[in-house]
Amino acid sequence: MIESRAWEFRVSCQVAPEEQVCVVGNCDSLGMWDSQRVIPLYSENPSMYSEETVWSTSVQIPLSGVEYRYCVCIILEGRPGLHDEQVVVVRRWETNMLPRKIPDGVSNVAEGNVEQFGLYGGYERVDQGWLVKDSVVQFRLCNSTLYNDPIMLFKKKYQNKNVRVKVTPIDLINSPHEPHMGGIDESTDFDISSLHINTKPTWPITEVAVMKEGLCKFHQQDQFGVVCNNGDYVVIQCRMLKPDSNVFLCDFYIEDSREEIPCYLGCSYILPSNMKENYGVATLPITSPKHIPVGQLTVHYMVVYPMEYGGDMSVSYAHHWKDSWKGLEVGHRGAGNSYHSESKSCANIRENTVASLKYAAEKGADMVEFDVQLSKDLVPVIYHDFHACIALKRKKEQDKTDLLEIPIKDLTLSQLQALQPASQTQSYFPRLFTINHL
Repeated sequence: MIESRAWEFRVSCQVAPEEQVCVVGNCDSLGMWDSQRVIPLYSENPSMYSEETVWSTSVQIPLSGVEYRYCVCIILEGRPGLHDEQVVVVRRWETNMLPRKIPDGVSNVAEGNVEQFGLYGGYERVDQGWLVKDSVVQFRLCNSTLYNDPIMLFKKKYQNKNVRVKVTPIDLINSPHEPHMGGIDESTDFDISSLHINTKPTWPITEVAVMKEGLCKFHQQDQFGVVCNNGDYVVIQCRMLKPDSNVFLCDFYIEDSREEIPCYLGCSYILPSNMKENYGVATLPITSPKHIPVGQLTVHYMVVYPMEYGGDMSVSYAHHWKDSWKGLEVGHRGAGNSYHSESKSCANIRENTVASLKYAAEKGADMVEFDVQLSKDLVPVIYHDFHACIALKRKKEQDKTDLLEIPIKDLTLSQLQALQPASQTQSYFPRLFTINHL
């Protein structure tokens, strides 16, 4: 008795170099929806990576009940010092609520039939992958209330010029001359015209987006980076396996209307020690090829680490709702914030309380949102901020107080319950709320 059948998967899709179309499904031969067990397909025309082409492969599958989805991945083979096993990085995947299904009892797909990536059932639903093995390091170059210019140059002749910045991760463990680490010697090669333009991206992947209307999608970084003018909100993100072992080389170029190729200005290095927290701000000098300070870089950074338990591709609700859907009504900390700068704006029911949660439900909230943290004695409590503000009155100036911030994790449950919430009319106590034992 035949218990399985050979099935040829064929799908049309356009991918970037190093990307590969894969298939995953609900049977063991299709990886059981595990993102790390996807089955790679192979291009029927490998020379057409820049255009849409057909990808195919044949897999032995059960006779009935087979469901599957297509995805676009980067498959990293084991590399010494980085990882010893194959790692699959999902770039994008089909996220229709219901997966594709193979008809029961059919021996094979009709000859010449080619599916379209992301399009089936009358809808096109494609979403980005998630972090299972790899991490993302994101740099934001933007103006803020504390930092006016992300790139400040000292010489006046550069003030009205377009400045370009390019970020390149450099692995501290592996040799910088390995093939997959190409391009890191750029800041020492000052004859820019002699640089080889490499159209094939390498791992780690560096992408850039300029937060402007219609231009806020990530795309591959150009050879000379991205223009970062004052007022632009530029986001550069690097997707890699081990961010703690990488430094980030920032090369700076000046555009000159008389020259076709930008003029190399200098570089900065963002070290792991500059990113002590998961997110923050780092200020670094920009040095010329002659090691002279020529400017200053202020960058907002964020490091996102992977979730080892993720990667289930059986279903996604990311694009489930219709375009006309206006969203859920969510109660913030129950029925809303208790404290504002003006007493008339305060909620009648204290936030983060059972009464506030019930009141939000009675008023038609679809769900409520609140934050759960652990006290010092490992008791879960509901509290919004990471710190509690405690008022200390001055001995000689009784009408004035100083605020002391203490982390919630450093206080026991009894100590937290002993805290007294501030008066609603005191705007300098915006974050002192009632603690509730779950």
